[in-house]
Amino acid sequence: MPTKSKSEATKTKVLNTRISSSGETLRSRIAKEGKIIYFFRHGEEMNDVAGKFGGWSDPALSHKGIKLAKKTALYLKPKNFNIILTSPLERASQSADIIGKIIDVDVKELVYLKERNTYGILGGISKKTAKEDYPELLRSYNAQEFIPGAERYDDFKNRVETLIRKLLETEYQRILCVTHGYLITTLIEEFLGLNRESIEDGCLLGLRSVGRKFEILETKNMTYTEGQKTYDSERYRKFKS
Repeated sequence: MPTKSKSEATKTKVLNTRISSSGETLRSRIAKEGKIIYFFRHGEEMNDVAGKFGGWSDPALSHKGIKLAKKTALYLKPKNFNIILTSPLERASQSADIIGKIIDVDVKELVYLKERNTYGILGGISKKTAKEDYPELLRSYNAQEFIPGAERYDDFKNRVETLIRKLLETEYQRILCVTHGYLITTLIEEFLGLNRESIEDGCLLGLRSVGRKFEILETKNMTYTEGQKTYDSERYRKFKS
């Protein structure tokens, strides 16, 4: 099936989560007006440069990542966001601070936007060191087996569901979320029912909430398809067991 891009028609997908009761006024406003919610993946960070595992390790942006945040801010400025919510991990929060200063919007941390802790105790360790000193952990990782300290996929998916519920309940109507690649992938795969094909540093996913549905308004630097999901071991690490 051909790959969808930002230039193609908007698709509407049912959001597979519940909107908890938080007052009739807020729910009525959401149902009537919807919300504009953009998700931005941070740019290159120092783990990428050093060849280290990421996850919950906490490197800063590289010079290239800083430049990308500034460029993205100029693109996003006309969208008139009310708030920027960011993962507390530095590569995201640094991006959010850069964007917030340029577009003059307040930044708040939201822990639910953190990356999945995919690598557990391997986080922050170079891949060369892992191969030489921790081959047993690397074997578990490559076999999609659980690594000590990692976040199990079902727990992560539940966290993303809670994130969506909180975004729909908040007072803000136009929200920019600065987050990570695995979280955006999970939104696309699990909550929009699409098959993510590619996702780059600095990608954007723009959504409009309409009741319990999301419209895709825009994507940038990412592609997806409809139809059956095709997981592979290099991109999707669930280790549910």
